[in-house]
Amino acid sequence: MVKSKLISLLNSFSKDEFRSFGDFVNSPYFNREKVLMELYNILKKYHPGFTSVDFTKENVYSLLFKDKEYNDAVLRNTFSKLLKLAEKFLSAERFYGSGFQNKLFLLEELKSRKQEALFIKHKTAAELSLDTDLYRNEDYFSRKYLLEDLNKEFQKVTKILWCLLIRKLRTHINFL
Repeated sequence: MVKSKLISLLNSFSKDEFRSFGDFVNSPYFNREKVLMELYNILKKYHPGFTSVDFTKENVYSLLFKDKEYNDAVLRNTFSKLLKLAEKFLSAERFYGSGFQNKLFLLEELKSRKQEALFIKHKTAAELSLDTDLYRNEDYFSRKYLLEDLNKEFQKVTKILWCLLIRKLRTHINFL
C-alpha cells in the first residue's frame, strides 16, 4: 500500500469530488502534463480507500512508466506534482463555492480594467443578492461595507479618467 500526502488527501475526497478532480486534472487550462493525467487514471481504480494489495509504489510506477526500471525519486516527484494540483483544485472549489467573495473578486478585476458598464451591472447584482439576506448580522454588514468600499474606489478611478478625458478634450479644442 502506498502512503503519501497525496493519497491521504485524495482519500478525503468524496466520489463526486474525486470525479471533479479528474476533470480538473484533464483540463488543459490547469494541467498539461500527460503523466499526471495518467496517474489520476491509475489512482481512480483504487479510490476510495486505496487499500488494495496490488496498490504499491512499484505497481503504480510500472503502470505509469511502462518498461522503465523503478525509480522512487521520479515517482515521488510525480506524486508531488499531482498533490500540488489537488491543492489547487481544493482552492478553486472553495473559490467557486463562495458566491459573494467570487463577486468581489470579479468587481476588483473589472475595476482594475476600468470596465464601467460591467462593474455597475455586477455591483447591482451583488447588492440585490445582499438585500435578499433575511438576517442582517455582522456578516451582512461586513459584505455591505466591502461592496461600498469597492464602489467608492471605482468612483475615484472613473472620476480621474473623466477628468483626464475632459482635460485632453480641452487641449484638443484649444489647439483647433
